[in-house]
Amino acid sequence: MKTVQTILLVEDQPELRDIMGLLLTMSGYNVILAANGKEGLNLATNFPFDLIITDIKMPLMDGNYLISELAKFKNPPPVIALAGSISEITPNSIIRATACKPVTTQQLRQLIAKALV
Repeated sequence: MKTVQTILLVEDQPELRDIMGLLLTMSGYNVILAANGKEGLNLATNFPFDLIITDIKMPLMDGNYLISELAKFKNPPPVIALAGSISEITPNSIIRATACKPVTTQQLRQLIAKALV
């Protein structure tokens, strides 16, 4: 029996967060949503995730800071970083894939497959 993988999606734009969350759920993942990096870090500190997908430009705590904090975990989850421009993403060893927004459903599935290898 296959275990359902859990993804934390961190995105500050409500419409995009909801649409991406729905697409991930329809693709068979258990999805938890966070509206900013601070909320995402709190969730990641308290619950295990197979993958974290995060926007970079967000209020309260941006994605780069979130990623740097996640990298301090004993066993950090892999991360997919999404941004308006790849140059906005600060390199980090836990980042498994990057993409410019908006991403298509097919691109998102490819990024997840790459990140979960």
